[in-house]
Amino acid sequence: MPSSKDKDTQIEAYCVHVLGRICSLAGNLLSLERKNIVTNGTGFVKREFSYGAAAPGTFDSGGRQNGITRKGRTTMKRFLSILTALMLTLSLGAPALAEENASSAATAESETETVAGVMIPASTAEPSASPTGDGGMDDALTAITLAVKNTLGVSDNYTSFTGNYNEYVQNTWSLDWSGTNGSLDVTADGQGKVLSAYYYLNSTSANTFGGFDPRLPTQTDEAEKAASDWLSKLMGEGETARITATNYSLNGSGSYDFSGTVLLNGLDSPVTFSICVGADLSLQSYSRSDANVGYLGDVPGTDAAASQNDASDLLKAAVKLELYYVSDGENAALTYVPCGPTTIVDAATGQSVDMDALYASFTGSGYAPENGATAYAEDSASGGATLTPVEESSISNYDGVMDKSALDEMVRSISSLGVDDGFTLRDCTYSLDNETGNISAALRYAKAMTGDDLYGYTQADYDNSVSSGCTMDITKYITLDAKTGALIGVSTDYPLTDKDAGASLGADVLAADADAFLKTNASDHYADTALCTLSGYDTTDGYTYAREANGYFFPENYLYVSLNAAAGTVDSFSSVWDDDMQFATADQIVDEAAAEDAYIGALTVTLGYTAWPESVDYTNPLFDAAANWGYTWVESLKLVYYYAGTDAVSGVDAATGKVQTATDGSTVTYTYDDIDSSPRKSAIEALGAAGVGLSGEKFQPRAAITQRVAAELLLQACGYSDAADWDDDTLGREAAYMGFISASDWNPDSWMTRMDFLRAMIGASPYGKAAALTGVWSVSYSDAGSVDAGDLGFAAVAQALGVVTDGNLSPAITCTRAFAAQVLYNYMTRV
Repeated sequence: MPSSKDKDTQIEAYCVHVLGRICSLAGNLLSLERKNIVTNGTGFVKREFSYGAAAPGTFDSGGRQNGITRKGRTTMKRFLSILTALMLTLSLGAPALAEENASSAATAESETETVAGVMIPASTAEPSASPTGDGGMDDALTAITLAVKNTLGVSDNYTSFTGNYNEYVQNTWSLDWSGTNGSLDVTADGQGKVLSAYYYLNSTSANTFGGFDPRLPTQTDEAEKAASDWLSKLMGEGETARITATNYSLNGSGSYDFSGTVLLNGLDSPVTFSICVGADLSLQSYSRSDANVGYLGDVPGTDAAASQNDASDLLKAAVKLELYYVSDGENAALTYVPCGPTTIVDAATGQSVDMDALYASFTGSGYAPENGATAYAEDSASGGATLTPVEESSISNYDGVMDKSALDEMVRSISSLGVDDGFTLRDCTYSLDNETGNISAALRYAKAMTGDDLYGYTQADYDNSVSSGCTMDITKYITLDAKTGALIGVSTDYPLTDKDAGASLGADVLAADADAFLKTNASDHYADTALCTLSGYDTTDGYTYAREANGYFFPENYLYVSLNAAAGTVDSFSSVWDDDMQFATADQIVDEAAAEDAYIGALTVTLGYTAWPESVDYTNPLFDAAANWGYTWVESLKLVYYYAGTDAVSGVDAATGKVQTATDGSTVTYTYDDIDSSPRKSAIEALGAAGVGLSGEKFQPRAAITQRVAAELLLQACGYSDAADWDDDTLGREAAYMGFISASDWNPDSWMTRMDFLRAMIGASPYGKAAALTGVWSVSYSDAGSVDAGDLGFAAVAQALGVVTDGNLSPAITCTRAFAAQVLYNYMTRV
C-alpha cells in the first residue's frame, strides 16, 4: 500500500501535469503583448500589457474597443471559463488521493485558500470576496456583483447575467449583463473595485442619411464634472483621480473622453485611466492601465528617508541634452533635446537609479500592467472600349518600366545584396505613387537554408527547427525604381533566431562594408550624411547615417543599412529624405548650460510612485502566481523622487533659449488676437475651442476663404485634427472623398463665393441629395431672385436649418472666413 509520501507525490505529479496543460493552453491563447517603456504624462515609467496593441479604453469608429473587439473579449472570457472548468476537473480527477490526504489538507488550510478546487497561497489570494472554500463561489460572486452594482448603479432591467472568475497573476471577475437595450461588461478585482466597464447600446433605428453631420460639444464643463463624479466612485481605498487630458467628439455622438493619472496616497503613480461619458452624462466606458495585471504587493507609504534637495541634485546631474535639427514638417531648427536616461531617486535609499538600464538587466518573461503571372488579352481593344484621359495619364507613367527579368539582373549585379544563384525570384510587384508618378518594383526572393551555410545562426537552432518541420527559407524583399533600377529598400527574413556570437567578420570590416555600400548605392545623399553619434544610435544592429546641416545632425533624414555579421551581405536598407527641408542658421545659439537651466527650470522634483521590476522569488509564496505562469520577473511599486513634466517638454529652442512644449493629448484648440471686432467672434471662438480653426494667432476674419482653408475647416469638423498639416494634393483628395468638392474642381488657392461654401457643406451632408433636387424649392430671403435655380435647394436647406439667418443670402459675393465660420457653427449647433 502506498505511503502518505507516495500519495503526496502522486497528487503533486497529477497537479503539475494538469496545470501544465492549462498553462500551455493559456500561453497559446492569451498572447500578451509587451510594450516598450513609456511614460504616462507625469514622467513616470510604466509598461502596458494588453490583448492586442491598443491603448486602454479607446474605441474605433465602429464602436469596438481598439485591440480587443467584444467578440475577442468574449472569447477570452469563455477561455477563462474553460480554465475554471479544467481546474474543477483537476479537483475531481483524483478524489481517492485527495480523500486519503484530507488530514494533511486540513492542516494546510490556514496557509492556503481554495479557488475552483485549486489550492493557492493565502498571501496571493484576494483578502475578501474570493471564491474560498468557506463561502463558496456563489457567495463570492454575490458580494462582487453587489459591490459593482452599487458603484455603477447597474439597472435591474437586464435580462441576462454571467459572472466568471479569472485566475491570473491578478485574480479578477468578469461580469456581463445584457438585455434588449444593450449590454454591460465589467472587470472587477477581488474586493469588487471596478477595473474596467463598457456599455454597449443596441441601436433602435438605422441611420438612413449618413454624410457630413458634426456637432459642437455643448456640455464640456458638465461632462468633466460628471467624469470626476464617476471617478470618485470608481477609485479604490487610498486612490484619487486627476484628469490630465480631454477630447471631445465632433461626430454627433455627444461623447466626452477624459484620461489621467490615478493618485495613490495622494501621490502620482504609473497607473492611468481613461473614461468616457455620453451626452446624458452617463458612463459609457472606463478602464485602468492595471486592469489586466496589477502591481505586486502593497502600495508603499509616503514617508521618504531621502530629502528632496538631495534628490534634486542627483536628478539635475543626470540631465543630458543634445543639439541637433528638429523639423516642423517644412523647416528645421536647432534644438537642445533631452537624451539622458530615465532617472529616479529611490526615496528610501537616496540612490539615483537609471530605470532604462534596470529594465534592460531583466531577461526572460515578465509581467507588468499593460505565384504565377497574370495573363492579359492583347486584343482587348477589339471590344470597342476606349481609354479616358485619366486612364491614359495614369498608364503613361508605366512607359519605360523594366520587366522583372531586367530588374532581377540588376539586383544580382549588386553583390553586396547577397542574392546568389541559390535565391529564386518568387514574384515582382509594381506600384505607382500617384503623387510623384514614380513606379517602384518590389522583388521577393527565397532560398532554402542548409546546414552548410547558417548565415551566423547556431547549428542547434537549425537542427531543432528542421526536426520540428519548420520551413527553412531565407526571404529577401528588394525594392527598386522600376525605370532606373536605383535601389530603394531591402529587408531580409531568416527562419532562425539564435545567433552564433563568434560568427562575425569583425566590427571594422562590417563598418567599412556598410560605408562602401551606402557610398555606392545612396550616392545622391551620401555626401550630406555622417555616421550618427547621437544618443540611441549605435552600430549594434545597423548603421545610421544622418543628414548634416551647418555641422549638426538632422536625424529625421537618414540612410540606414544593416549587414549579416557572418556573411557580410546587406540584410536591410532604407532611407528618408526631404529635399525641400529648410534649415535655420547656426550663427547665434544659446550655450548648453543655458539650455540645461531652462529645461530643468520647466521641471519639478516630485515625490511619487513608479513601477519597479524585481526577479521572481521562488521561495516566497507572494510570487507563486507569477511563477506558475512562467514569469521570471514582476513589477511592484516604489516611492521615488522624479522630474515631473518631462513629457510636456520636448526640448529647448537653441536660437531663443525658450522651452518647447508638447501636447498632452487633449483636443487641439485655436485662439486668435484679431477677432475682437468681428460680429462672428463667438462662432469663431467656439469652433476654435472644439479644435476647428486655423494655425497661428491670426484668423483674418474679413479675408476671402479659399478652397484650401474651407477644406481644412470642414475636414477638422470631421475629426481630421491634422488636416491643416496636409499638402494640397492630400487635402484635395480627402475633401473630394468626403463630398465637399469634386476632384476636377479642386483649386486650393481659388476663392469661394457664399454659395460655393454652402454647396460644399450642405452637399456633403445628409440633406445633400434633397438639396440637389430642382423645381421643388422656394426661399424667403430678400434676394431670393439672385439664387440660381440649381442652387435653390441648398439655399432652402440653409434657411430651414438656420444656417444662414441673415435677411439676405448674397450668394454670389465672396465668402469671408468669418461668414464660413458662422455658417459652420450654425450647422454644428442646429437643433
